[in-house]
Amino acid sequence: MKKGKFGLLRIIAGEDRGRRLISPPDDRIRPTPGMAREAIGSMLQEIIPGCQFLDLYAGTGSVGLEALSRGAGKVTLVENDRDALALLRQNVRLMTRASDCIIAASTAAEQCREFARQKKQFDLVFVDPPYDVPGVPLRHLEGLLAPGGFLIHQRPEKFPPGDPFRGTSLVQFDQRRYGKADLTFWKFPDKTEETPLS
Repeated sequence: MKKGKFGLLRIIAGEDRGRRLISPPDDRIRPTPGMAREAIGSMLQEIIPGCQFLDLYAGTGSVGLEALSRGAGKVTLVENDRDALALLRQNVRLMTRASDCIIAASTAAEQCREFARQKKQFDLVFVDPPYDVPGVPLRHLEGLLAPGGFLIHQRPEKFPPGDPFRGTSLVQFDQRRYGKADLTFWKFPDKTEETPLS
């Protein structure tokens, strides 16, 4: 892999606002656009501080590190691609709270099985599967969410139509598009709640 480009990716808000990250030298690894990261941070600004955040296909880490800068308690970054892992590790080291990041060098499927074994749950899960990599069946992700937790799914352009979470308890409460980033927002309702967002 060619050397990554420094400065094209930036942290938008929070403790590390303006921090430059290392971006990929080509289009094989696709960082989530800044407008999409800003939307996630703004919509969930009351949820992120102190949360347990999972980025299941982390790539450069731009989404998870944005959450870290905005006050997430712990950020778990799952990535299996060797080139992406190299960028991810470099970017984590640039953050003020790098020690609050956990990098799991594993496939999403393998790591989800490990999370299930550990009975690990998260408050926020971001899922952006690469177009050409078989992903975890999305309905299985419900078990990773703590009650009241949120899941953001960045849908690939060729994603099959229909509800990917049919048969689960997840409730869709928003959908937005930013360039090629099509985001759907889901919530795992807490039994005490009546609406997806209060």
